Amino acid sequence: MTRFINFNNLTTIALRKRKNETEIDDRMKKRARFNEMTINSMPNELLWEIFSLLDRDSLLNANLVNKNWNNLICSTSLVEKIDKLYITAEKVDNFIPDLTRKYTSVRFDDIVDWSSELMEQLKAIGKCITNVTFVECVFFGNDIINLLQMFPYCKFMEISCCYEGCTPYEKYTSFPFRKVEMKSLKTVVLRGYSWPLSYISTPNLKRLEVETLGKEDQETLIIFLNTLKELRTLHLVDIHDLFDSRCGTIRTPKFKLKELLMVNLPLMDSDQMIRFLRHMKDSVTLLELGSELNVRVCEYILLNFNNIYSLNIDYECFPRARSFYQKMEMNKNLKYLALYGNMRSSKQLMYFLKRNTCVEELLMSELHGLHPNNYEFWHQFSSLVPNLHTLCVRRINVYNMVFIKLKNLKHLDVEYIGYATCNSWIQFCLNNPKIESFHIFARYQDYFKNIEYIIRGSLNHLNDFFSN
Repeated sequence: MTRFINFNNLTTIALRKRKNETEIDDRMKKRARFNEMTINSMPNELLWEIFSLLDRDSLLNANLVNKNWNNLICSTSLVEKIDKLYITAEKVDNFIPDLTRKYTSVRFDDIVDWSSELMEQLKAIGKCITNVTFVECVFFGNDIINLLQMFPYCKFMEISCCYEGCTPYEKYTSFPFRKVEMKSLKTVVLRGYSWPLSYISTPNLKRLEVETLGKEDQETLIIFLNTLKELRTLHLVDIHDLFDSRCGTIRTPKFKLKELLMVNLPLMDSDQMIRFLRHMKDSVTLLELGSELNVRVCEYILLNFNNIYSLNIDYECFPRARSFYQKMEMNKNLKYLALYGNMRSSKQLMYFLKRNTCVEELLMSELHGLHPNNYEFWHQFSSLVPNLHTLCVRRINVYNMVFIKLKNLKHLDVEYIGYATCNSWIQFCLNNPKIESFHIFARYQDYFKNIEYIIRGSLNHLNDFFSN
């Protein structure tokens, strides 16, 4: 019996077999490449995200793995975790620094016993330290002087709620009183007590932040301010009876401030404060005025500080009388304005903006007195700030979006918004055609999703859209 062989079928079978083998080889190669991918082949951006989640000890170990990881950690902000030294009351007895590391920052928490062994260990690393922080520490005798001498190149110092553990009699009789000259020190942050300032001489200090001082600490602060010559930034927060004449007289300052912040300063001596501010009116460009501020001081600042570039102000600081705003000169330097607090009436803001028409960035937050149906407010507001390109409205209900007509507006951030029809949104987009970024919190998500396409379709320059 003769058998006939169908070569076509054999060829088809052979081709299918070869195709299957090729597909299997491709899969194996892909698996091999996947298996060959290790953590060393990952991009540096992803490695940085992983390293940023590690604690200091784990990051130290990762730094020793290979040269690539060492370069990545030491060349980015991750190095601050490694080079920052934490010394607490629990670790002080067994403290031994790693001399192979070049520490740049040190923080002391709850330290009471400043032993000679600790001082010797700090002496070995003190010349590398540029940032020093003390939190709730206690100093006896010469402890503070000896400790400050360990850090001759310190540039930043923060002292929070630290105590002096000796009586006034012991302070001046048991050891000689002297100051430590710190020429490299640029920034001092002080919270709770001002007594450490009496031990520091800082001829090149640029920035001073003082917070939560009592009346008994006023004299030390005034004496310290009278010695400064290069100060450019001054923050005063939560200080009662500031510049009280019974605590000393502040002399004519030798420095010219660029940035001034005054928040929650009740019962201040307005005469001394105005005398102090009189020499700053031409130099200050960044100013923040918070609540509990003397009315006379606020009026003096608003009338005389005409070179301000950025102003953060509590709405309660605005004088109510219309005659006051008629005395104000036109200010074309103010570009950034931030308002917060209880807004009893929008008239004061209207009067103020008439004298400051060059505002380009405006932040309005928690102005609870602003009436919900604020037709007139937005209508007048749009005509007073024609150059405004950034508007951020926080914790205020914004109704009637149609009345916002800012043809140069590029960035809009609104937290609460009322209900508006589709036609209103179309009109809003026509009134503000240059918006590039739109961030909004909508009360009615389902409603807002239905008109999202209207905003995207009507704003040709829109690049960033976010709703929550």
